[in-house]
Amino acid sequence: MNRIYNCKQIMALAFITVMVLNLFAADLKQGENKGMEMTMDKFHQEQAVTLFNQSWELLLKEGRNRQDEDILVNMVHASLYHWRQIGKPINILRGEWMICHVYTLLKHKEEALYHADNVLRLMDEQKPEDWDLAYCYEAMARTQAMLGNKEQFSKYNALAEEAGKKIVEDGDKKQFDGDMKDEYWFGLK
Repeated sequence: MNRIYNCKQIMALAFITVMVLNLFAADLKQGENKGMEMTMDKFHQEQAVTLFNQSWELLLKEGRNRQDEDILVNMVHASLYHWRQIGKPINILRGEWMICHVYTLLKHKEEALYHADNVLRLMDEQKPEDWDLAYCYEAMARTQAMLGNKEQFSKYNALAEEAGKKIVEDGDKKQFDGDMKDEYWFGLK
């Protein structure tokens, strides 16, 4: 069975989120939550960060099943939705990277390539540096590996490796180097 998440499913998730946010905002306007310190911006930020971090836990879960994968896809899209409400451009780029990463590891070819293209488009617009730049190239390299496109994989892998050499912080460099050597390269490394 082909697991393509269509626009209706993503829009349904967004609609539910907006409904909850509207209810929350209405309560704040009526003064029913006077003691509540949370603002809408803080709510979006907390949701974006929480969903992003929890998606890592689910992605790395041993014995992950189909239901886990469906929830994982919903989580990364929801995280990006919240970043789009309040985040800086780099947050949007990182959210697109995470969606690409999830689709690639789940072997959802069309979705992975779509989001890898988004990552490169945002990279061209934002001109990120350091590890953000390296991971932009890593996204396309890993996607091309999953697709079995050796030539494109080699191109983006070389760009990722070169950008990775310029990562300043030792911890970031170590993380990137580890990711470039992990087992999720679909036989091309």
